[in-house]
Parts: sequence; C-alpha cells; structure tokens
Amino acid sequence: MSITRIGSERWLCCDECGDDQDGQYENGDFTEMVGDAKNAGWLIRKNGRDYEHFCPTCRDSARPVEQKKSSGWSHGLKKRQFG
Repeated sequence: MSITRIGSERWLCCDECGDDQDGQYENGDFTEMVGDAKNAGWLIRKNGRDYEHFCPTCRDSARPVEQKKSSGWSHGLKKRQFG
C-alpha cells in the first residue's frame, strides 16, 4: 500500500516513482485525501486485496492489473451438472 503515515498525518505516495501527493491529511480525512488526489489526476485502483496509487505523470504508464485465471466454468454452473 502506498499511503505514508507519520504521527497523525498521512498522504499518498506513487507506487511507480515514489512522488508524494501535495498536502498532508489528518487520520480522519481519508475520503478528502483520496478525493483531492483523484481531482489532481492520480490513478487509484484495486489490485487483488491491495490498492495501487499512481501520480499524474505515471498514471498512463501504469501496468495493467493482472486478471485472475478462470477455471473455464462460468454462470454459476458446476462441473457435476454436465456429468
């Protein structure tokens, strides 16, 4: 995760280049921190159980999120239904 915390302050850090988000936020201002980052052009996306953060400079070169491999069975059907 790329949220830096020092004392009661936190801010985002780019997962690609390490650049910091402008401004620091108190612990209770998480929603404001994320909103300000998105408004400033940051890309924030979920990848598995973690979140990734990319600054405006790195957002376009961010590698795609790897998709989980499917077993080939979809629509909730189970193998035993097909014998």
